[in-house]
Amino acid sequence: MSEGIKESAAREGLEETGYQIRPQSILGCYQGSKGDKSWMYIVMKAKLVSEEKSKVSDSDIKEGRWFGKEEFLDLDNALLVHADMKAVYKAALGKKGLQLERAKFVDWDKE
Repeated sequence: MSEGIKESAAREGLEETGYQIRPQSILGCYQGSKGDKSWMYIVMKAKLVSEEKSKVSDSDIKEGRWFGKEEFLDLDNALLVHADMKAVYKAALGKKGLQLERAKFVDWDKE
């Protein structure tokens, strides 16, 4: 089976922040677009596995950090990859979330 959403979220968390995380739930899925470009945000609640930090492996990222809710919302927008990240995060905070155990994998090769 290929990488699932929990595994990919954990991998991305490590690559972009340097911290091992354990994804807990999906808070929301949001699509953004500008001109001919579009992107998808999947906002997840996650817990740190440990306080130990590895080197950020994504070469596009200058510095990766783990932020608490308020610290993230107080960041200068110039430090964010996409300025709409705060708006997406605020929208996700108002939702209860979907437990990841309820997200099912469908193997179309076996259907």
